Order: sequence, then structure tokens, then C-alpha cells
Amino acid sequence: MKLDELDCNIVMLEDDEMTLDVYQQILSNSIKTATIKGFDSISDDFFDYIKTYHIDLFIMDIVLGEYSGIDLTSKLLKMMKGLTFLFVSGFNYTYDSFKQFEGKCLYDFISKPVSHNELLIRYNALINISKSYNKIIDNSRSSIIGGSVDDLRDEYFKRIEEDRLMINKFRKDLRLN
Repeated sequence: MKLDELDCNIVMLEDDEMTLDVYQQILSNSIKTATIKGFDSISDDFFDYIKTYHIDLFIMDIVLGEYSGIDLTSKLLKMMKGLTFLFVSGFNYTYDSFKQFEGKCLYDFISKPVSHNELLIRYNALINISKSYNKIIDNSRSSIIGGSVDDLRDEYFKRIEEDRLMINKFRKDLRLN
């Protein structure tokens, strides 16, 4: 799907206001159908907003001053199900750093400095996977299909892995250009 074909609600959490502004500009200039709400701290306003609106994607810094983005993610997963995260950090993290979230949410991460193209590639892949998974779940609720919830979960993680491989291919292509 093209970026503008996806209607979505994005919450950005970044404690550096200048970086937050840049990310918001990149996304709002490229994705006209998205609602993008930025927060520079974890506040009552942040929690009120996420309790009021369905959030399709959280883009968050891992190091948030006094609070860890990983700790916040754990808290959010206790509050809501089916969340999608794009973690951003200036520190060197690997996928092993996020193993605790396997099977609990859809996630990916990128390292700072974040390029315009990389942010859009990751956004597009995560939103497409998230929307596809939600359709699978909705279809399973409205009709009887030949499979179990475990089958759906397996299909979901298969799609995640396929898109993760696609993202890595795009990253290699970007480096070559």
C-alpha cells in the first residue's frame, strides 16, 4: 500500500523537542492521511490521549529522561492489547533487547540519526503489518475459519518476519544508493 492509503493515528514520544519536531514534519509531509500527536514527556496529557483514541503506532525514544521507553511499553501493554511500536534510540540496541515483547506486540527499532527514508520505510511496513493483522483478527471474529487463534498468531509472526526481511533489504538498498 502507498503511504497515503493508510488512515492511522500515530503517537510520538521523544524528550528532545527538536527531534520530535523533525519526525513530525517528516511524517506529516509524507503521510497526509495520518493524525500525528507528539509528546515530549510522559504526562497526564499523554495517558489521557492514548486512553481516548485508538493508536495505530507509537514511535518512541527508548531513553526518556527519568523513564525508560521499554518500561513504558510494558506498562502500556498491561493497559491495552494489539499495540505497535517503533523504538528509536541513539544507543546500540539489538532485537534481543526487545525479546520480552515477543508475542505481546508488534515492534521494530531504528538507531539515531534516523534518515527520512528509513523512518518512512519502517512506518509503512509496521502499519501494513498491523492493519493486516487486525483484518485477520476481525475476520476470525465475524466468521468461522479453518484454523485456531494459534494459526492466526503464526501467520502474523510469519508476516512480521517477511516484512522484517524486506526492511533489511531496503536498508541495504539505501546504503548502496
